[in-house]
Amino acid sequence: MFPVIENECEPTEPLRCFTCLSPKAWCYCHHIDSFDPNMVFVVLQHPLERRRRIATGRMTYLSLENANIFHGVEFDSNHEIQKWIDHDDYACFLLYPGAHSTNLSLLSEEQRKETFQTSQQKIVIFLIDGTWATSKKTLRLSPNLAKIPRITFDPPHPSRFLIRTQPKSNFYSTIEAAHQCIELLGPSQHVNVSSGVHHKMLQPFHYMIQQHRNFLANREKRGLGRTPRKLKRMR
Repeated sequence: MFPVIENECEPTEPLRCFTCLSPKAWCYCHHIDSFDPNMVFVVLQHPLERRRRIATGRMTYLSLENANIFHGVEFDSNHEIQKWIDHDDYACFLLYPGAHSTNLSLLSEEQRKETFQTSQQKIVIFLIDGTWATSKKTLRLSPNLAKIPRITFDPPHPSRFLIRTQPKSNFYSTIEAAHQCIELLGPSQHVNVSSGVHHKMLQPFHYMIQQHRNFLANREKRGLGRTPRKLKRMR
């Protein structure tokens, strides 16, 4: 679900956008058209992901209304997160695969409505934004997250995040995972997914991928190779 990055390349432009935190040359803010999925998404971003130029955790946060983002490795001591878990007005779920996770793909739409549709509680979905290794560490250090019910899904197609090296082709980026959750749970939360309203959250994602591919192509045309040459550290 969350890919591992290798050989990351960046534009040479050092200035960053203060909103998306991307280099100005790759700013995707003009492609963001946020909408309300009628669910609360909480992105738990590992510090390593926060520093990456081609990451989708913050993009997910910016693309969804009422979304939240927290940075760290352990969240057991985070009082805001604990309020969601303890509050009777919220039904919290952790998107994470495993034998004890409810596979949304195996449930019919009616079964998903019976399980997740409620007028008394709002759905809160926690997304761990990191590699498999860092996400496992987060769960180990965050017993409050490990105790809440887990959900997962079967990816309907390989990940489109072609600019990051992934352990398997069907491991999704954070924004792709959030999008698929909305696709499956949206009808139970009165979201008209048949209208494609949630597809617009992928616009900045596709833009970022194209910008990165253009950057690599330009480097090759200039004879610089696909990755920047590493400079030796002066002694």
